[in-house]
Amino acid sequence: MYRGSLIAFIASVVVSVAPARVEACTGVLYVAKDGPVITDRSMDGDEDLNSNMWVPPRGTKRDGMGGKNSAS
Repeated sequence: MYRGSLIAFIASVVVSVAPARVEACTGVLYVAKDGPVITDRSMDGDEDLNSNMWVPPRGTKRDGMGGKNSAS
């Protein structure tokens, strides 16, 4: 009984301490009742995607250029 518990304890410690590499993306899909569809995803991996983040000045008019139901 004692030996089995000790082995289980050691195995749980090894599994919980071992580094785990996790690469995942999170996706979001929003479908509004009046028609627009908005999608987005995060790139949660550890690679540099050479991407830039920018914020347009307050009040700047933007649209998705996707046609009649494009988000704006």
